[in-house]
Amino acid sequence: MILFAQQNKLNLECTDYTGNYLGMKQPGITPQKFAPDFISMANQFDQCLVFSPDGNQLVYVWADSVWQHYGMIYAKRTSGKWTRKNILQYKSSDKVPFNPTFSGDSKEIIFGMAVNGWPDTDIYTLGLYDSAYDSIPVRMNTPINTPMLDFDYFIDKDSTIYFTGKRDDFVGGTFDVYMCKKVNGHYVTTNLWVLNSILDDAAPYISPDGSYLVYEQMVNDKKLPYNDSTARIIKVELFVSFRDKMNNWSKPINLGPSVNPKASRTYRPVISSDGKFLFYTQRNDKGADIYWVSTKLIEKLRPK
Repeated sequence: MILFAQQNKLNLECTDYTGNYLGMKQPGITPQKFAPDFISMANQFDQCLVFSPDGNQLVYVWADSVWQHYGMIYAKRTSGKWTRKNILQYKSSDKVPFNPTFSGDSKEIIFGMAVNGWPDTDIYTLGLYDSAYDSIPVRMNTPINTPMLDFDYFIDKDSTIYFTGKRDDFVGGTFDVYMCKKVNGHYVTTNLWVLNSILDDAAPYISPDGSYLVYEQMVNDKKLPYNDSTARIIKVELFVSFRDKMNNWSKPINLGPSVNPKASRTYRPVISSDGKFLFYTQRNDKGADIYWVSTKLIEKLRPK
């Protein structure tokens, strides 16, 4: 795979890929590997893909087979065609990026980064300006950036922030799913107890209509002792929680074996901005790939 590395200028040479979602044939309720000849490539780690709200940009995390080289890969649609992939070179790009996404206006990439080493993670933004980008990430001015662990930033249509973090009230593992909302002029951070387990819970993502939340949860079906070593091999699966009429989140429901196969770790769920598709990452011993599936699969799980 050829990656184009620039400091402040993106390579806008076009490919033959056109249309929404690179023109890929859209899946039904059976998950499909996404863009296997362009993004989900063999013997490497392609993960955490998200499209911008305007549908004209994408970003994901890439690494070679041994994680010697890694970074954020970016492409955009221009004049109807998608450009070749660019690896973004920015200040501190030698640090592993966490779960990138886009701002609501599609002009910034928002991502997590451990500048001073794990678990000192914070949320950063990287500006996008036509054929260039701002090569200096800015630590985001958000109430969830604290001296503690913070990543997986998502803000819903009601300006509530959902994120992965660790506060004094965390349930277990290394981190939990939280929300942060402005109440009477002050930001209040709340542990979403119903979602969190005694192990790791992360990557909350809200559907465009706000009716459900998807996230990843560590599932220790082999009853392994939890430590830094086993955390790398314990299963991770995707779950959904539905919002009820009282604005409360329901007990999480596993998305099932088609999304969470036995031989893989499944993580970083993303709902497309049109609400039609769930994107996620599936990892095995040889690497990681992006998959997508119709959100009709999720709707089948919605309580009657």
